Amino acid sequence: MRKVLLTEPIHPSGIKILEEAGLEVVVSSSTDTATIIENMSDDIFGIIVRTSLLEGKVLESGRNLKIISRTGIGYNNVDISMADRLNIIVTNVPDANSYSVAEYVIATILVLSRKLIDGDKALREGSREAPGLV
Repeated sequence: MRKVLLTEPIHPSGIKILEEAGLEVVVSSSTDTATIIENMSDDIFGIIVRTSLLEGKVLESGRNLKIISRTGIGYNNVDISMADRLNIIVTNVPDANSYSVAEYVIATILVLSRKLIDGDKALREGSREAPGLV
């Protein structure tokens, strides 16, 4: 059975999907480099990373490491040049948060256009009059 290392915990349903795919899941107890290296063993095939920093020494510690999957849009926390030298595939999921970003933008437009922050502040301060709000 192939092992994957999660540098950060994920929802149990995500772990279940990985296990149903025939993978053994190892979850790092911390996101610091030393702990991630401690969790690396010769049978770790892949790493799933969100925000943890994967420096070259982490990649070098995985003798059978073949793939790193970044659960986000960029690669800024993965040493790409070292991964390339070690023939480790690095992937990401560029569209994973598209809906969340769109929802955030729309919510922010509504908050700013209706001056909801100023209105909330006035209400909390007990003001019954809020000229120019809403």
